[in-house]
Amino acid sequence: MPFQNQQQSAVTAQHIETVPELHAKLSADQQLVFDRAGKLFDQGKFAEATPLFRELLTQEPGDPVLAKITAECAINGNDYSAAKRLIDPVLAANETDWQAHTLRARLAAQSGDKATRDVEIALISKLHEQALIPGQLTQYPIERDSLPNGGSILIFQSIYPWGNFKVHNYARIFDMDGKLLRRITLESADFDQPPFAKEHPAEAVAGGRRFSYDSYQTGPTQPNGQHTEMHALFGFVDKEPTYDEMRTRFLQLATGGGQPTSTNAHPAP
Repeated sequence: MPFQNQQQSAVTAQHIETVPELHAKLSADQQLVFDRAGKLFDQGKFAEATPLFRELLTQEPGDPVLAKITAECAINGNDYSAAKRLIDPVLAANETDWQAHTLRARLAAQSGDKATRDVEIALISKLHEQALIPGQLTQYPIERDSLPNGGSILIFQSIYPWGNFKVHNYARIFDMDGKLLRRITLESADFDQPPFAKEHPAEAVAGGRRFSYDSYQTGPTQPNGQHTEMHALFGFVDKEPTYDEMRTRFLQLATGGGQPTSTNAHPAP
């Protein structure tokens, strides 16, 4: 997420420093460096932004905002050991820092530490239940993988099922130039649950749900100028997939594996 948009929860067990609070305590010269680094960060130029953030962190040792931003740069640059050294002290000082937890979850996912990844996903969900995460935050990036065609897939983990279709996981598929091609979702829409309950009444009573794999991409523009979106359904599963099952299926769909069971076009939202 753009680092300027990282905000503090209204209810926290311990105060989480915000970007504006950090900016206000920096000197005028430091603010210039910080603003320059921020622009590079938002442009995806993490290698160029990193030394600027590190310079500021040397001047402001232990600052949590600088540590988290520098850690995110390190994760994007595959420097996982550096990211860990930055994230761990932040969480040691404030175990309810939800931003640091999302970074640790991503670090674990990217580095293949499945146990820590799953623990962090559960902790973030618990922080949400305790109202320690801003309510408007629905998901966070957790893993980016390269694709054989030179593109990439960026997977998001939902903090809670969100939207009309109850999205549990979401991914963006990019080409080698970074252009967004389409989106893939793991959904559990309410309208899919009555047939599930009819077919699996005991599971439904126990809280089970039906899930679907879907994809969305920009469709043709109609003669009247109306933009459309193409939707494809890639089938249902009657038990919530694990993270690894979801990831495997997302990667299959991202590389052209599997045929949709149905497709339709509708007005773009």
